[in-house]
Amino acid sequence: MPSCGQPDPANLEGRLLAAPQPAGLEIPPVLRDSVARHQANLLRLLESFRAAGMDDAQIEPAVTVVIDSYRRELLDAIRSLAAARDGAGGTP
Repeated sequence: MPSCGQPDPANLEGRLLAAPQPAGLEIPPVLRDSVARHQANLLRLLESFRAAGMDDAQIEPAVTVVIDSYRRELLDAIRSLAAARDGAGGTP
């Protein structure tokens, strides 16, 4: 069992909080605030999943659905931008 105040690596929140920075990766100072906001957003998302009564086993497939949906929307947006650019005489 983790000591008081330490993240529990046995659950999703603990893994998010304890995730090590990859060896040799130095986050540039200009990006640190953005990375911190991203991590805070992930923890808020986790809290929302928990508030909805979801456990770790239920969260993973839910995240897959969200990512798949975002992937489709992102690709649609990219295609629309490319079509608008190409229609305006732009080059790839």
